[in-house]
Amino acid sequence: MGSIANLKGHETTSGLTFSPISGTKEDRVAVPDGYKWEPLAAWGQPLTADAPEFDPYDLDPDAQRQQVGYNCDFVSWFPSLHGSGIVCVNHEYTNPELTFANYSEDHTTKREVDHEIAAYGVSTFLVVRRSQGDGYRYELYPGSDCNRRIHGETPIAITGPVAGHPLMRTSMDPDGTLVNGTFNNCGAASLLGAPTSQRRRTSTSTSGTTKVLCMKWPRPPTTASACGKREAGSPTGGSTDGWISAKSRTR
Repeated sequence: MGSIANLKGHETTSGLTFSPISGTKEDRVAVPDGYKWEPLAAWGQPLTADAPEFDPYDLDPDAQRQQVGYNCDFVSWFPSLHGSGIVCVNHEYTNPELTFANYSEDHTTKREVDHEIAAYGVSTFLVVRRSQGDGYRYELYPGSDCNRRIHGETPIAITGPVAGHPLMRTSMDPDGTLVNGTFNNCGAASLLGAPTSQRRRTSTSTSGTTKVLCMKWPRPPTTASACGKREAGSPTGGSTDGWISAKSRTR
């Protein structure tokens, strides 16, 4: 996942202005003159203050639960002031043959499976815009309370009229009030223009089974320090209004 910055910092009320680029078959990211691109968040990049640095030769499931997940699919931007904002991205699937050295489908280890489960799901993180020369650069703000992972084993509480419905009951939760994790999220939409109480994010599984992941998104913070858990989309920090909300678990 990368960002594109305007080196000249030139914006108008109608949006960014630039000279169009031509199509190319070159193996590179092409941007207009006066712009540059650079990575914003990469698989394994630490999100929490305690997250270890990414080590591709020692893929630890506990570490992955605190790092950016694998395979960035749908990306949503929740803008704040001064060009900063919160990014929400879902991680649809994994490629174990590319992830693990000497991977064998016939001899998969429990640690590999646990790491894949941890790499699925959703990442949210604060992005800040900083002045650089005559333009800007965008950076993931590590350790922010806005940063969190929802992975394949994150308990998700079900509330409202669907809670306890027979179709929601599973062998893991006979009461039908808890979902264990989220997988294979693909199509999605974000209602940025909706009132705070109506902002939700929905995802549909590619396996044909619909899963909904709805997160409360209050007004974005104006500074990194203002991003408290209860102020920046913490699922445990507000009413659920009859929708599914996510609850984090420390592992």
